[in-house]
Amino acid sequence: MGYESAGCSRYIMGDDQALTLIIEYETMSSEERLWFASPNLRLRTSTLKAVWRL
Repeated sequence: MGYESAGCSRYIMGDDQALTLIIEYETMSSEERLWFASPNLRLRTSTLKAVWRL
């Protein structure tokens, strides 16, 4: 049904205490970054990149 198998994943905890999750699939990759701006405010960004193979 168009699903891909689980990709290769890794995480990085930066010096600024931000957690970055990276997942790479055959046809795309995903990068998600999470951090706390204050004790009650969590921020999150997410980027998807398509991998084109000819």
